[in-house]
Amino acid sequence: MNPSIIATLWPGFEDPLLVRRTLLAGLLAAGAVLALGWEKRRPAASAAGVLAVLAAAFWLIPVYGKVVNYPDADRPELDELARWARQNTDPAAVFHFPEAGRRNEPGIFRARALRTVYVDWKSGGQVNYLRAFSKEWWSRWRTAMDGKGYDPKRGYAGWGIDYVVTGQAVPGCTPVFENSRYRVYSTAR
Repeated sequence: MNPSIIATLWPGFEDPLLVRRTLLAGLLAAGAVLALGWEKRRPAASAAGVLAVLAAAFWLIPVYGKVVNYPDADRPELDELARWARQNTDPAAVFHFPEAGRRNEPGIFRARALRTVYVDWKSGGQVNYLRAFSKEWWSRWRTAMDGKGYDPKRGYAGWGIDYVVTGQAVPGCTPVFENSRYRVYSTAR
């Protein structure tokens, strides 16, 4: 496997929350293995132990691990951006969110604005099913998702991107749309 793919997919353990979640997963797995180890000698205790680990997981994962299954998708600024895109851009327009990283805003935008997003983390899940897509997605991800925001010298239009969505004001550039969270810059010169 390509080392740069592994570097992107492998979590960075400098995040304390990720360390907490990893330890929690390890402890729950160890508890389940210990409980299953009693199966031959004490089947009732083994079953009770496994059930206790499962019950603990339902409580510990969201509380101690701070895992939210579906983060809040109701974001007024994102809705406003999607509404503007639907009403003011060509249906074939391509949008890019260079600062989004692994967040879900691009996917929510795609669904609400009915506009194409150049690349986002969630659509990368399709690499498991479509080999040709995986190569294209990985190429786009590596090239376009550096998290640095909009750089007008970057040549986005050459990649087929019509609009770049960022949270930063770009000196010398005028956004075509702006709200309290997002600024949209056209790549057309």
